[in-house]
Amino acid sequence: MSTEKTTSRVSKAAWTKAAYHSLIDEMLKQCKRGKKLDNGFKKEVWKEITDDFNQKRPGEDALLVTQVKNRANTVCHVVQFYFIYQLILT
Repeated sequence: MSTEKTTSRVSKAAWTKAAYHSLIDEMLKQCKRGKKLDNGFKKEVWKEITDDFNQKRPGEDALLVTQVKNRANTVCHVVQFYFIYQLILT
C-alpha cells in the first residue's frame, strides 16, 4: 500500500504597494460591516477577503486564503511595532 502524498507548489505571492492597499481596503471593508471579532476574522470572512482581493487583481495568480492571511498578519505586526516605536521616541 503506497502512502505517497502529492503536493502542488503554490506560486510565491508578489506583493506590490497596490496589493497592500487593496488588502487593507478589503480588511477595513469587513471591519465596517462588523465582521471583525476581538480575536480577528472568522474563516468565512477570510474567504470573502481573499475572493474580493483576487477579483481586484485580474490577470494575476489567485492567492490562497493562507497567503492573504499570513501577509495581513505580517502587516498588522509591522504597524503595531511602528506605533510602539513612536511611543518610545516621544
